[in-house]
Amino acid sequence: MSTGHVRQNGQRTPWLEYAVVAVAAFGLYAATANRGAQWQDSGWHIWRIVTGELHHPLGLALSHPLHYWISQAFLGPGLLEPCWAITLVSAVARASVFTSLCMVFLQCLRAL
Repeated sequence: MSTGHVRQNGQRTPWLEYAVVAVAAFGLYAATANRGAQWQDSGWHIWRIVTGELHHPLGLALSHPLHYWISQAFLGPGLLEPCWAITLVSAVARASVFTSLCMVFLQCLRAL
């Protein structure tokens, strides 16, 4: 009976390692994230999300629709200050990319 964390060849999948790195990376990004209004494009992007303006006057490339909708979900409960809640959406994305790169690096090292 397989529990989902052991492969057929007896090797363990790195879910625990992935989770530890992901939590650590997100913790670092969240702890160092800007909790206030940001300058330049980031500030404008936060303003558009808070005011519900999906469309960017310069086009789709700057509207970031996926980030907009996920940020709207983070803002929904009203538990966090809006600027920080929107920044945490970016922190989740950064942490997932960092974790994935770390896991690829670890797999390459183990293959040596």
